[in-house]
Amino acid sequence: MLVDNSGFLSGLERLLRKSNKDSSTVTVTTKRFDSEVRRQRGPVEKRTAPPSLQPRSDAPAAVPGNEQSHPLLIRAVRGDKKLSTRVAAADYEAFQAKYLYLLRQQLTGLQQAKKRKIEASTHAKSVANKKLSARKAPK
Repeated sequence: MLVDNSGFLSGLERLLRKSNKDSSTVTVTTKRFDSEVRRQRGPVEKRTAPPSLQPRSDAPAAVPGNEQSHPLLIRAVRGDKKLSTRVAAADYEAFQAKYLYLLRQQLTGLQQAKKRKIEASTHAKSVANKKLSARKAPK
């Protein structure tokens, strides 16, 4: 379901909260949204053979100096619940700041990496080196 940006963030917050309770997965994908190219291609046909490795002849060529700002399509999926929003290129930085704040608040179930004690490992190496040097010395 395509919603506005604030509706997407609130819906994503609900999905993340539910996934924290029942340990389910939320998948968020981002891709460039280019409706003009999709309209030019027409409906997608099923392919029977694997696609060729050569570039397609109907693909739009990249022209230097002709950079356009394309909107982004962001999707979130949890089970059968689907959310999506279209973010304009000009609004992406503000959206990303709100999105990252939301992720920091909701991703509390992640475990922190265990810190290794450097002193203990350095001490163990020095003991091992002393034992090796003691074995080599008496000849």
